Amino acid sequence: VLGLGIYFGVYRPILQKMNVLKTKDDKETEKLVDDVKSQPFWTPNYYKQQGGHTISMMDATNYARTLDKAMHGWYNGNFFGYGTDEDAIYGVFNALGTKGNISMVVEAYMSLYNVDLYADLASELSDTDMLEVAQKISLYGS
Repeated sequence: VLGLGIYFGVYRPILQKMNVLKTKDDKETEKLVDDVKSQPFWTPNYYKQQGGHTISMMDATNYARTLDKAMHGWYNGNFFGYGTDEDAIYGVFNALGTKGNISMVVEAYMSLYNVDLYADLASELSDTDMLEVAQKISLYGS
C-alpha cells in the first residue's frame, strides 16, 4: 500500500510534469493542437486564395506587433523579456474574427520578424494555452 501511495502521490505526478507519462487528456489536447497546426490559414497565402479577411494590412501589422510583445517581453512594462502574456495573445485571437485575418497576421509577422507565427506561439505557449487559442479559432469562418 505504501508503494502505491508513493507511486500515485509522488512518482506519477513527477513523470506527468516531465511529459514522460501522458494522461488521456494530455493526448487529446496534443491531437487538437496538432489538428490546428495543420490548418492552411497559418500560411500567408491563405487569405489571398480563400479570402475571408476583413482587416487592413496596417491592422494585421499591429496585431503581429502585439503578439511579438506578448511573447518576447516589452509588454505591460516587462522590460526583461521574461514570461509570456497569454491574455494579450488570447485578446488578439478574440479580435481577429476570421481565418483570413489570421493569415494576414501570419504574413505581417513573417515580414516583421522573419519567423513563423505558429512556431513562435508553439514555443512560447503550453499545449493547454495553444488549445485555448485553437478553441477561439474554431469559432471563426474563413
